[in-house]
Amino acid sequence: MYPKAVVQICQNHFKENIRATLGVRTDPTYQPFMREIEELFAIKRSLEDFNYRARRIVLRYQHLPLCVAVMLDIERRKKLLLGYHGFKNVPTTTNLIESLNSHLEGRLKTIKGFESFKHADSWLNGYFLRRRFLKYTDCEGKFRHLNGKTSFGESSKCDLDLSTFF
Repeated sequence: MYPKAVVQICQNHFKENIRATLGVRTDPTYQPFMREIEELFAIKRSLEDFNYRARRIVLRYQHLPLCVAVMLDIERRKKLLLGYHGFKNVPTTTNLIESLNSHLEGRLKTIKGFESFKHADSWLNGYFLRRRFLKYTDCEGKFRHLNGKTSFGESSKCDLDLSTFF
């Protein structure tokens, strides 16, 4: 549907699932291993560097079946975990998307239902259209430059004539 879209697993959520699997918050057994996983994903790495570091982790923890299973899972999902390769400025997390999703979820909770599918479709179309043209106001850190801009303006082609749509 979107052939140029970058598909990537959120590394923060992926690491959180590993933490839960290993129980590192309550059991110190796998904490050194988890620190190495954190370091592996700490920065955007070249594929060669990522593979080199992952191999070193596997060799260090090859005697622990759960660690080997985690590393095999990372290898199996590597393409989705490192989706940013070959693309400029792609984040390693989905936190920006999640904030938009949680906003929609909050709006939908107050509605408690729609009269029909047509009504729901109409409401959602209006919601997304409004969100695309609403200016960002609360962006912080590396997203601060987006304040005062719209998602439509940042993602549309510069030479697009809007009058053809309205």
